[in-house]
Amino acid sequence: DVVTESELNSVCKNIRGRIPLAWINDALKDIESVGRRKYAVMAKYQNTGLAKLSMGNDYKRRIAVSRQHQNYLNRHYDVEVKELEGQYWVSEQDLRDACAFFARESTARAILLILRNLRRIKQVYGRRSMVTYILLPSSED
Repeated sequence: DVVTESELNSVCKNIRGRIPLAWINDALKDIESVGRRKYAVMAKYQNTGLAKLSMGNDYKRRIAVSRQHQNYLNRHYDVEVKELEGQYWVSEQDLRDACAFFARESTARAILLILRNLRRIKQVYGRRSMVTYILLPSSED
């Protein structure tokens, strides 16, 4: 769901700054699309039994998985902590790699802060202090 003007107005002006509503909605769509792509890859390989293979067991099957899919899987399992289990989440590195709004760091930080204040995402620190974001459902009924 998109962020409405009234929702944006509920955020403090010093947090919101001059960021237009369109940028926030574009960023939210980007984050959701990164999550959908990530979980589509995860679901594809979850059924094949390749998702949790370590380099030690069945090395030949592990090599068969393409490099891109290996990166998704490795990043996912490398970052995941208890708090993220069962949640729909993306890592900050996934966002940096795939989202256009991360072109300017300060703007991206401000947009993420606004989305956290609107309770659209929740920031969680994964292993080795890697930042992850849980995607929360919108509070509109």
